Amino acid sequence: MFDGEQSSDDHLPALVSSEGVQSETVRHLGSDSEGWNYYAAKFEREGARHLQCIVVVVSDESDWVSGCGDDRLPEAIAFGTTQIALVGQMSGDDTTGERVGDHLLVTHSK
Repeated sequence: MFDGEQSSDDHLPALVSSEGVQSETVRHLGSDSEGWNYYAAKFEREGARHLQCIVVVVSDESDWVSGCGDDRLPEAIAFGTTQIALVGQMSGDDTTGERVGDHLLVTHSK
């Protein structure tokens, strides 16, 4: 996920704190039908290993959340009633949410 070259969409919105982010690692994973945007990025934390994070920005860019793991992306994060799952290799059998890009399944509950 972090190996390819960055595109023009691979930057975090201004409202997301860039403290510790390794800007060259930011990748836009895609957007869902609600207009939410999903990113992956690596962060450095003092005294900690590199953190790999999924960053979620709501459609009106009024709020955001991230979920991180030490040296790997988290398998799942939640934001209110929204569930985000990281899937290494998606198959046609993945029906537990909306596909976002090649690696995420998102479920918005009302």
